[in-house]
Amino acid sequence: MKIVFIDENNLVIADEKKAVAIAGVMGGLNSEIEEDTKTVVFESAVFYGGSVRKTAKKVGLRTESSSRFEKGLSAENALRAANRAVELVALLGVGEVVEGKIDVYPTKQKINQIPFDVPKINSLLGTNLSKQEMIDILEQLEIKVENDIAIAPYFRMDLEFVADIAEEIGRISKVVVGANQSVQSLLISYGSIPLNTGTSLTELIRRPELNYDVLAPLDKDRPNLPEEVTEQVNIHIKYEGYISRQMKQVAQFKKLEKKKLPRDFDYQKIHGLRIEAVQKLNLLQPMSIGQASRISGVSPADISVILVYLEQMYQKKK
Repeated sequence: MKIVFIDENNLVIADEKKAVAIAGVMGGLNSEIEEDTKTVVFESAVFYGGSVRKTAKKVGLRTESSSRFEKGLSAENALRAANRAVELVALLGVGEVVEGKIDVYPTKQKINQIPFDVPKINSLLGTNLSKQEMIDILEQLEIKVENDIAIAPYFRMDLEFVADIAEEIGRISKVVVGANQSVQSLLISYGSIPLNTGTSLTELIRRPELNYDVLAPLDKDRPNLPEEVTEQVNIHIKYEGYISRQMKQVAQFKKLEKKKLPRDFDYQKIHGLRIEAVQKLNLLQPMSIGQASRISGVSPADISVILVYLEQMYQKKK
């Protein structure tokens, strides 16, 4: 158990008497599920990434929850997540779902609409793509183009300032910081290791104890950008590897969703599946490999066995 101290600048989830969680970071001991818990209330919310990042840093808790909120999540996901959670409770037969919900969503998320300027995009990217080629690529990303306006899907809030973010990341990558006394003093003041030789500003931002904002004194030509842009620049640089892995995972998930499974199929026919997986799959009858992979008790090894079986069946039909 860890005791943390917060102040009026840190958001909490609370009942009438006490806090039960640090918003976007971690739940409290008083809200944990115990052996004799009979009733569970599903609470789903979306918190501002900048606030979560500052709170997580203050209390010294870097969690899976805080890392997700820091990157920015759509408020449109809150109700979807709650509905999915109770759906799984029903599907898995681990509880009785009661009707009713309280949905507080006074300010709807705006739909980002971005000017679709083909020459500017080609200039920024150093490409020579036609307008139709760009539209085809954007449609694969679920971005519609209407009357030279690109309309972002609800889950891509970052696209509003995407050009500013890209330009700033490109600019920062070219900024070289020397190993002089003022630089060393600033690094030491933040508990960071001094430089032996010059390095890029990008490499310094990647250090856990540093970020885009605190390195401003070393960046004399920094433009005046909105906070939303500077936060995304910091996130993209710090989590570039993570974001890349997640995008590959998303692409893999989409492929798995397209692989359909037979209806009313008896999974006992597939040799190599674990007993628990057979039981869960026969009970839930997922419609796709993607759905099957999200069932608790179905392991990646089970999914591999199913994929091999499907391929063998396909080859026999040919």
